[in-house]
Amino acid sequence: VNIHFVGVSVTKMQDIVIDIDFKEILWKSRRGMLEIDLFLCPFVEQNYCSLSYREKKLFREILNEDDPVIWSWLQGMETPKEVDMLELIEKIRVFQANS
Repeated sequence: VNIHFVGVSVTKMQDIVIDIDFKEILWKSRRGMLEIDLFLCPFVEQNYCSLSYREKKLFREILNEDDPVIWSWLQGMETPKEVDMLELIEKIRVFQANS
């Protein structure tokens, strides 16, 4: 079924929403600390679209944290309380180490 809304197909609308979401996340990944930017921006550019819905939600939660908290997680000095978030932080750290 191909539904049109004001001349735009649902598929096209979904693509637009995905693109807006990606751009918003990429923008929010640019932090006040260059060190954090170097972890998050490349990860978002290469991996965000392939994350699960749950991982994307967790990534947004990470972005709501203060820079010192994010940095301590990325450096392994502290760990998030939520296991799923810790797994995503580890995924980001592994990506950075292999880049």
